[in-house]
Amino acid sequence: MKGTFAIIDKETLDSRIVAVKKYYKVYGNLVLQHYERERWAFQKLALSSETEARRQHIVYLLEAKTLDDAYCLTLPFYPHTLLEFTKQPWPRPLALATFRDLVQGVSYLHQHGIAHCDLSLSNILMDSPPHFNDNDISNHRPLVIISDFGCAHPLVPYYQPAKQLHGADIGTRQFKAPEHLFGSSCYTAATDIWSLGVMYASLLLGRLLYPSQGDLEQVGMIVKSLGRPSKQVMQQEMINYPDTNKLWFFGHDDSDISEEEDDDDDDDDDDMVESDEEDNESFLLADVLTKGKVSKDDQELLSKLLTWSVLERASIQQILNSLNG
Repeated sequence: MKGTFAIIDKETLDSRIVAVKKYYKVYGNLVLQHYERERWAFQKLALSSETEARRQHIVYLLEAKTLDDAYCLTLPFYPHTLLEFTKQPWPRPLALATFRDLVQGVSYLHQHGIAHCDLSLSNILMDSPPHFNDNDISNHRPLVIISDFGCAHPLVPYYQPAKQLHGADIGTRQFKAPEHLFGSSCYTAATDIWSLGVMYASLLLGRLLYPSQGDLEQVGMIVKSLGRPSKQVMQQEMINYPDTNKLWFFGHDDSDISEEEDDDDDDDDDDMVESDEEDNESFLLADVLTKGKVSKDDQELLSKLLTWSVLERASIQQILNSLNG
């Protein structure tokens, strides 16, 4: 299997099938950076055994070695990813149990000072396919494993409202938090929480929530989904992002982030979220979820995960409290 920065081969190690992730040196310094981030994350996690890693829903490093032409990571082999099974809506009990496992895994990463920065359906491994027709999820519940730490960064403990330089090119576009679409280099827990929300919504809907083909299209889909960012979010948070001017393509201008302005243009807000389609189909998150028969409880939870504001996005502890309440 070929990824963006590495090739994964299925090989044998001590009579077991393993996945060997190979970062080829010929591709230069960017590949080395991704490999070093993975090594850093595994060292920070310091998982005591593969059993412990599975319990925390995190992939385990079996071996790391450097060849003449590649940097290699040997990992347990898992035959499936979540992405393979998003062609139909998941039953809520199965989707919720899977989401809870992923939240547990992300919580463990954050406790060890790691922001994953690339949570996506393709980076969640599975040991078996889900059984959609089995009401007893305890019998056939697949193990889910968080993998691929090539974009991982030290976790910033709280959002820092200051001018930011361009951050690293992190994440998979369809799951990337909006602040990073605008170049934010502040990798907080909220970075991963947005991605968790997109994944959970995608499982419940049976399709990608934001199936964009480019960054500007992704921004446009989020604008249609959430509406335009509030002036408070623009002035307190987004003003600090390097590429906030991308919003100009969707009707924003410099007045949106000025400190003093009147509200005469409030009537134009709805123009930002109306569909261009002739049938005026709504792409607002609540409408999409309702049409997809997502429960009110899940809609309320997702509305707290998928926010323009880093500061308003739910914390891991708040998510766990909600799931256990």
